[in-house]
Amino acid sequence: MPIIPGVTIVKNDDFKALYSTCEYFYDELGAIPTISELNFQAFEDPSRKQIKDLYNNILEIVREFYNKTQLILFPYISPELSCGGKKQYLLELDILNKKYCFTGDNIDKKLESVIDHLEKSYPKCYCSKKDCDWFDFCQNYKWVWNKTFNKMSLKEKQKSYCNLKKTINKSFYNAVKNIKR
Repeated sequence: MPIIPGVTIVKNDDFKALYSTCEYFYDELGAIPTISELNFQAFEDPSRKQIKDLYNNILEIVREFYNKTQLILFPYISPELSCGGKKQYLLELDILNKKYCFTGDNIDKKLESVIDHLEKSYPKCYCSKKDCDWFDFCQNYKWVWNKTFNKMSLKEKQKSYCNLKKTINKSFYNAVKNIKR
């Protein structure tokens, strides 16, 4: 039975080894799992060095693996990267299908509740920095960035989100634009 990697949660200190982590998974399994940040109560604002490590490692990951396997890097921050630039959003479904009770016959009928859930999961950001390169991708963001779970203020958390988004997207973009196809 083949093993497919799921989600790998990384702490800020792990940004420096992100490429090595992805390389290990690819070498062992032929795929790279979704890479996601530590969030909710455990979230901490990354230091400048950690942001630099994140940038450099994403750059290397994209250069090495972009044409080899699907890359889903930090989908709670930049879901558009794993969806070819389209505005795609993640909808968490419970394994027992109790939240929506989907069946082959009722998916269309359940669509309204799914859309309602997506609107709650991705509230408006109301960013005023229209000159930002990533402005179009920040109009809705995952609800976890709109709540605080620890002593960090909401303003600090949103600033951290912005910094992470810019770093991840810029690194990904810079790597892709230099890949020979």
